[in-house]
Amino acid sequence: MRGLTPQAIVMEGMVPYGTEGLQLPSRYAVEVDDPDCPVLVEVHVEVVDGQPRCSELRCRRKGEGPPISSESLRRVALARYLRQSAGLYSERVQLDEQGRTMFVHSTGPGDAPLLARAAQQRPRQQMTDELLKEVARVYSEAESKPTLAVMRRFHLSRPTAGRWVGLARKRFPSEMPPIRRGKKG
Repeated sequence: MRGLTPQAIVMEGMVPYGTEGLQLPSRYAVEVDDPDCPVLVEVHVEVVDGQPRCSELRCRRKGEGPPISSESLRRVALARYLRQSAGLYSERVQLDEQGRTMFVHSTGPGDAPLLARAAQQRPRQQMTDELLKEVARVYSEAESKPTLAVMRRFHLSRPTAGRWVGLARKRFPSEMPPIRRGKKG
């Protein structure tokens, strides 16, 4: 496996991964040449709810190998590739008392147990008034599809973004626009 996303781009937009001080870039790409897989795989990854998820998958035949078939695609071990990609791009971050970054270093082979735990855990973001006000601001400033805007801004799944919007609406109803309903056909 080799990373396709340049390191300079990776350091921008890091998001929490797991619950033990790890971070991943919000988006990155890797190329996989797995001897157990009959195709070359390029995986574009987006971190959603603190876990790496595939946003795009590209497959190519290996050299003069057979053409790509549904049978060869079933042998793409996507979940394993996503876990391994996290090890390639994850950074261990230590913060000071004010929440500022003190120390950052890349994970390595000795961090395998930490990475395995992170793959099982989703970081919980504390629901502070500041966070919910930011959710309300992003939602109200969206020109269309406001929940999608919240999803993108905070790297959330659709259900999580909807839950956060609901919490912001309950806590700060005056800062949230009325619920927009789709047109009836």
